[in-house]
Amino acid sequence: MNRRLLVATAFALVAVIANPASAQTCNVEPPSSPGTLTCTVAHNLSASVVKTAKLALSTASTTISSAGGPTVADFEASEGPGLGSQYTGPVVTAKSNTPYTVSFTYPATFTASAKVASDVAYSTNVVVGTCGAAFTSLPGAPASQSVIAGGVPTASAQRQICFKVKWVWTTDAPGAYTLPLTFNITAL
Repeated sequence: MNRRLLVATAFALVAVIANPASAQTCNVEPPSSPGTLTCTVAHNLSASVVKTAKLALSTASTTISSAGGPTVADFEASEGPGLGSQYTGPVVTAKSNTPYTVSFTYPATFTASAKVASDVAYSTNVVVGTCGAAFTSLPGAPASQSVIAGGVPTASAQRQICFKVKWVWTTDAPGAYTLPLTFNITAL
């Protein structure tokens, strides 16, 4: 094969590969008879949509006692069957373009103390600002707790989280108590 022809063919091939499909055009020329002139070309918009989700909490923390700490009334409320005083927690907002779940995890004990996580119960309420749903006690061993099980995509699903805390006279000594909760959204 002629060396010049081989080089010219290689350059032409590179030019074709380097230039993606050119713009589409059409020509309209006057027809021999009067009428409407029409020219049509196609253009596509394309995208790859991936699973996308967003999780937001209305607050970063919830105080589970009065400003000065649990009161006598808080300790006494814990002695009955109701598991203690009630506190309004954060509003959880989930958004997802696919089915999803929202849950939280926690350690077995409050930080810097021997207070157990099972002294806390929580509820998830569909009506924001309301703590009317039944409370579920946290198991003693850390486990994932469901907040929202979204079977369908949503632009905004909200739940009001509420807590009840049991205060125990004989074990809850003065000190700082924190139970870190880690909220998660999983796009399925």
